[in-house]
Amino acid sequence: MPRKPGCYLPGVPARIVQRVNCRQAVFHVQEDYAACLQGLHQAFLKHGCRIHAYVLMTPQSRESISSALRFTGRYYVSYLNRLFGRRKRVLTPYPALSQYG
Repeated sequence: MPRKPGCYLPGVPARIVQRVNCRQAVFHVQEDYAACLQGLHQAFLKHGCRIHAYVLMTPQSRESISSALRFTGRYYVSYLNRLFGRRKRVLTPYPALSQYG
């Protein structure tokens, strides 16, 4: 079945995720990363697109990143709770933070 066309607005950045089937390994040696990036570069030059950022992730790094972001969120909430002297859940509104930077 063909993929549905995407909705892209000119001049607006888009987040694009390309995944493989069944979390199979895509990059086996260092040269695989270079070949993928070369193809990405050529495709975006050919079609007049700009790349602002990219990440090449393995299935294992994806799980590590998820754990790292979860830890970061908990750490930052603890920081905010100490800063404002509160013991609240994440979704409880905090006073305006603009005074802190």
